[in-house]
Amino acid sequence: MLWAGTNKVSSSPKDSLKLLSRNLGITGYLCPKLNQNPWCPYAPGKDGYMFVGLGGDAVRLVEPYVWPLFVNVSEDQSSKLFFSGFYEVCKAEDVTVEEWSTVPDHIKSQYCQTTKDKVLECYNKPLQQIKAEYQSGSRRAPCRRLRFVGWRNPSKPNMDIYQALVDHFSGRFRVSGSTQDSASVSPAK
Repeated sequence: MLWAGTNKVSSSPKDSLKLLSRNLGITGYLCPKLNQNPWCPYAPGKDGYMFVGLGGDAVRLVEPYVWPLFVNVSEDQSSKLFFSGFYEVCKAEDVTVEEWSTVPDHIKSQYCQTTKDKVLECYNKPLQQIKAEYQSGSRRAPCRRLRFVGWRNPSKPNMDIYQALVDHFSGRFRVSGSTQDSASVSPAK
């Protein structure tokens, strides 16, 4: 899929995006919001970090794995995404007190609310208490390292995904209905 939730990357029909995803070998992706992940890649091809690992997410993204990364740069509930490339994602050290102190206050507030919503032991805690735990270091935000590995999907190394997306959304290529790997993206006629 190449969209997040119900907010699509483009106005292309949903079925076309599903077919494009399958043809490009994309079966899953990461889509962090830049305004909630201040160390997320701010431009395509840059390394970074994202806050993830609370609640049920604690068991996800633990082992290194390569994922396509779309960064949501929208400030509101809409989606304005850019394809940042393929990234090796692996568990990193939790955010230290010194690092936490550099996070903007509005992001800290959002993250404390996310902690309250996702962490069972925090459901009934006041937000100020959760914030104080992060400030003191008794609670540390889990983090994942994002290391850029390229524009090509490891499962389809002969295809430049970035260029295929540019071509698709500019109308220069259309997605064929074929489920075969060969000629799955072809020039529009």
